[in-house]
Amino acid sequence: MSGHLTVLCLMALGWAGERPLAIVDITVVDTTLGTNRTHMTVVIRGERIDRVGTVDEVEIPPHAVRVQGTNQYLIPGLWDMHIHLSPIKYVEYYYAMLLSNGVTGARHMGSDLPVERYRQLRDENPQQGLPTPRLVFAGPVLDGPAHYRRGFTIVRSGAEARQAVNRLVAGNVDFIKVYSSWADGEYFAIAAQSRLYNIPFAGHVPMDVTAAEASDAGQKRLEHLLGICKNVRIRKRNCQNCSRFLTICEMPMS
Repeated sequence: MSGHLTVLCLMALGWAGERPLAIVDITVVDTTLGTNRTHMTVVIRGERIDRVGTVDEVEIPPHAVRVQGTNQYLIPGLWDMHIHLSPIKYVEYYYAMLLSNGVTGARHMGSDLPVERYRQLRDENPQQGLPTPRLVFAGPVLDGPAHYRRGFTIVRSGAEARQAVNRLVAGNVDFIKVYSSWADGEYFAIAAQSRLYNIPFAGHVPMDVTAAEASDAGQKRLEHLLGICKNVRIRKRNCQNCSRFLTICEMPMS
């Protein structure tokens, strides 16, 4: 069944024919209402869903390409919110793996690629007709000098942090990715410069910053629960809702 579901998802994702596409008598998984809507017909024109209704309600255009969906399921495209396309030589394999599992959008959290290569993956491949998920990307990861990894941009002061954000914004990234080894001044300089450009920043919570402080600074996502455990340890004496985190947070780190 999953194979048929995937085929239908990909047809909807990549349909670029001049004729409409009609998926007839399909079960639509309605993620808004949490129900399965049986005996539905979906008409797609280009990149737009034109009509959705029961088989009795929807009139199929006479020149449409018809796909019979009886006993099959149609879902919205899924998003993978944390991927790393590395090594890049396998990018076509990564795309195939994502799309074959119904993942039509992905959030790239950084690797050792230059910004220009990210832009090509996001913007040029779809224009060339290659089957790709929709990508949002951060470009090279920003981190402080205490933790070096190949391809990271290392900043050593608040001024360097602001300059790094400036370069990434000029490179047309979708958001700023931060890592773990920051001094407070450098991290909060990233936060302030991101707010200046109204660009999201996300990633790891620095070791010396709590999750609450990161959230207050404007960090949009806290990856891997980093910073949560520090908050729990600080607040657990007076925290009524922290018990579910304590087992994880009090485990020894390997």
